[in-house]
Amino acid sequence: MKQSKVCVIIGDNCEREAAILTQRAREGCNIAFMAADKEGGERLKKEVEEKFHVNFFFFHGDRESEEDRDLFAGAVEGMYGGADYWICSTQ
Repeated sequence: MKQSKVCVIIGDNCEREAAILTQRAREGCNIAFMAADKEGGERLKKEVEEKFHVNFFFFHGDRESEEDRDLFAGAVEGMYGGADYWICSTQ
């Protein structure tokens, strides 16, 4: 059985990252997403999981915070054992 790939996305504007998340989920990737927009991230998680039936981990955090990035990376490693794609969205 083929393992699903994992796409990790770090951003701050959920609307901007939605297209990337949707495309990767459509391809069957599990998603790990960190953003400062808690409501937007939770909404995206629900929408993507319902539509594409992939595992979606949302982490509410600030991409400028080294501590938040470290916590997020550790959680991704613990949950998925690593990632196939790392995407950092910038302004």
